[in-house]
Amino acid sequence: MNQQQQQPGCNPVDSVSENSTKRLKVDPTTNSNTNVQFPNCQTTAKLGNVSDVSKSKMIGTHNGTFHCDDVFACYMLKQLDQYKDACIIRTRDSVKLDECDIVVDVGGVFDSAKLRFDHHQRSFNESLSTINPSKKWKTKLSSAGLIYAKFGLQVINSIINKHKLINIHEEENSVCGTGNDTFGSGGDDNDGDKLEIFYDLLYESFVEAIDAIDNGINVSEGPARYTISTDLSSRVSYLNTNWCDPDGQKEEVIYKQFEKAMAMVGSEFDDRITYLNGVWWPARMIVKKALEERFQIHPSGEIMMFGDGSCPWKDHLRMLEQEEEMDEDGLKDKSNSASRLVKYVLYPDLNGSWRIQCVPLSRNSFDNRLSLPKSWRGLRDEELSKITNIAGCIFVHASGFIGGNKTQDGVRKMAEEALKARDDEEKEKLTIKG
Repeated sequence: MNQQQQQPGCNPVDSVSENSTKRLKVDPTTNSNTNVQFPNCQTTAKLGNVSDVSKSKMIGTHNGTFHCDDVFACYMLKQLDQYKDACIIRTRDSVKLDECDIVVDVGGVFDSAKLRFDHHQRSFNESLSTINPSKKWKTKLSSAGLIYAKFGLQVINSIINKHKLINIHEEENSVCGTGNDTFGSGGDDNDGDKLEIFYDLLYESFVEAIDAIDNGINVSEGPARYTISTDLSSRVSYLNTNWCDPDGQKEEVIYKQFEKAMAMVGSEFDDRITYLNGVWWPARMIVKKALEERFQIHPSGEIMMFGDGSCPWKDHLRMLEQEEEMDEDGLKDKSNSASRLVKYVLYPDLNGSWRIQCVPLSRNSFDNRLSLPKSWRGLRDEELSKITNIAGCIFVHASGFIGGNKTQDGVRKMAEEALKARDDEEKEKLTIKG
């Protein structure tokens, strides 16, 4: 490319002066297709008047066809205070790239200290685990992953603060909120812990796929059974101009599409973060509190109760147990036989009655750590109350994974009796062996 491409609303800086600073003044404007805002680049300089050129920062990336990684990398940078007003310069001209404050996905150099973030060079083989040994992910990074590795925590924090100001997900009487209310205040976890948890979750569920797809890494070994064409990377690709569009090769037209792609990717990334902060985090705090208080419910620690209402708990429980480094027997300390994994979760249902639900062995398992007793399964009402000797029983599912009682006291007794039945069975086995 021999001449600097003109961006929408941006005069070519080269026209100011051969020795000009090539910096551009920013005028924030709103993309018409989204609430996400991106500034267009402008210069107030008159021809030959170098002193009128404002010194805004410049983000460099390649021109031509864009991909999800460079789009997402630029979006993340625009969320940071130091780059929020920066111009995005799309070029492969090494001279112009050298003048940029930060360069992504082009240039053939990865040097974090010099703010150069390309991944196409033969020598590049970085993953999140090589950049940060405390992380487990080994997928080769794209420019998106490189920017996330460098600035991810700052980006997440910036987006959380941005959406707090416009009250995303915040309602007066909602249990959920901005992640900054009673349930989302963090409990014993400080903001650093929260951001680190979000960082890991977002890499695994959002960023890693972008890295893998851009680097041509298949999701699994062997031939795929079907093709996915609705993923984020594909949808970004569809926003590139068409070969049959007479204006499709004009950089200003491509740049408008690039902005649309940034808006789309940014909107989805923001949605993930506001969900984590306003919905997922409050649920984690509820589960954490119930887990900490489980020994008040039963001395074994195997019964957990949500006294004020339930929330999605399975993934949170497993994650919190892993953070507590409990082993398969639920023991942090082998000498403490009471520290067992939770077997039953108790919570009120929408009708005012109570449920007892078994904790599954794994996320997608239909097997439980401890199912309800076989003699209870498939029974209802009086028949169930009679065999359990517990008043108010409503049902136990035929598979034994869930049951119900009219009262909190009744459902607690069901959990206690289920544990007792297990203990009695274990004692009987030991007696037979003896």
